[in-house]
Amino acid sequence: MAEQSGRQLSDYVALVRRRLWLIALVAAVTVGAAGVYTFNQPTIYESSMKIVVGQGGGIIPSQLGSSAQELTQTLSELLKSSVVARTVIGRLHLEPLKPPDLLSQLHVVTKPDTSVLQVLYDDQNPETSTRVLTEVGTVFTELVATTLIPKDPDGKPLDPTTAPSAKVFDPAHLLPGTVQPTPKRNIAVALAVGLMLGLLAALVREQFDDTLRSVPAAEEAFGQAATATLREELVGFRPFESRSKRALDPVVAELAIERVRASIMWSPESREAHTLLVTSSSPQDGKTTVAANLSVALAKEGHDVIVVDSDLRRPALHRYLSIRVGPETIGLDAIIRGDAPIARALVEVPFRPPSDAWASNGPRSNGPKAPRSTGRLRAILAAPGHTWPADLGIQRPVQVLQQLREMADYVIIDAAPILAVADAYAFVAAVDTVVAVARVGKTAAAAVEGMSRTLERIRARRRVELVVTGAESSYGGDYYDYRPRTKVERHEPAAPAAPVMVRSTSPSGRRGRR
Repeated sequence: MAEQSGRQLSDYVALVRRRLWLIALVAAVTVGAAGVYTFNQPTIYESSMKIVVGQGGGIIPSQLGSSAQELTQTLSELLKSSVVARTVIGRLHLEPLKPPDLLSQLHVVTKPDTSVLQVLYDDQNPETSTRVLTEVGTVFTELVATTLIPKDPDGKPLDPTTAPSAKVFDPAHLLPGTVQPTPKRNIAVALAVGLMLGLLAALVREQFDDTLRSVPAAEEAFGQAATATLREELVGFRPFESRSKRALDPVVAELAIERVRASIMWSPESREAHTLLVTSSSPQDGKTTVAANLSVALAKEGHDVIVVDSDLRRPALHRYLSIRVGPETIGLDAIIRGDAPIARALVEVPFRPPSDAWASNGPRSNGPKAPRSTGRLRAILAAPGHTWPADLGIQRPVQVLQQLREMADYVIIDAAPILAVADAYAFVAAVDTVVAVARVGKTAAAAVEGMSRTLERIRARRRVELVVTGAESSYGGDYYDYRPRTKVERHEPAAPAAPVMVRSTSPSGRRGRR
């Protein structure tokens, strides 16, 4: 039970952390509205007066009990009568003021077991407030003295000791401060109400939000254990940038990428894979991050790698490889159409390969292996605007993939999101392994489930790997900040001095639109 309560509390804490912006926004709007309302209120002053009520000019004896309270309540109600209001308005010449308006500003407070009426009057003018309240006391005491005296049938007064009485004990005087506005109180109340409304809005928003919250949630939605995870700050990491916008330690970043590479390539289903396709359910899940960095990691091991950008609608691979795409770039679409051979579309990605002492043998157990000192990375980019992807057919992409398989150790395809468009279907059915990417905190669980079902319809599930990005790592990877000594030189990938400008000399002579 204690564990369950702890988990529930942690869930609420996590919810507040996720929706803190919404809670703060609602609270800020509420406080702002209260501030505008408060400072637009007119200034109201209040005067106070105390009247003692009794019988025969004295205080009501305590022995009377409930009768004394009844008399006090009766006189309290008579004080707020229209007769008193009309008389006060007439004597002070306040004719524009109506009796209901005056009575709305007049307040009578009684306390149990006392014969004291505390009378309050509010007005925007402090002098008017005191003057009206003084006249109210005068009129009321006069009416009590002349109207409530018991008389015989001939109109003569009876025993005066039984007649109700009212006397002003504490004359009308202005209270310090103002009744309104009260900025501190209003802002405090608005803040409390705003926080409660913000929490309510966060709970409602959470009920309708099925975004993945953890790696186990992604695994449950996909129906398969995650092969690898990538921390949130590494999503968007570009391997050839000399200065990372996220201020990441390149060693820590490379360790994280190396874990992803090792997890995928040493998986029993993908150990013999030559061709891999990286896709996701929706954009911005980190698929291009995985494709680009996985290609660089394999090339640094000494393998011959070709990475292909097959997302013809929104290509992004060239940015990760620091390659500038021109309007006449020979892209994948030109190869599939047969307008250019593969050799003309391949772009050499310059980087410094690792030394023999630093490179590992990798997971490949058969097939051609590039020498350890000649790792190579080439790219086939996408030039948007040349071709409508649906016009490329199904058979030709598979044939191009077969040709690429013979030209390199590994072929990695950065494909379009599989739920957004069907452009990747032909490649998905032909590659050895599909790497499905889902992002914690962004991808909806329903989208991950849809991606899983789509991949299951297109291909065998045994060749699908799940990589979860945006995960919070609790492992001590940062501890292993190992850097080789001078005897074993470690070569970091060097960014090109200037981005490579790729232009196409396609036989068709077509120019693409950006």
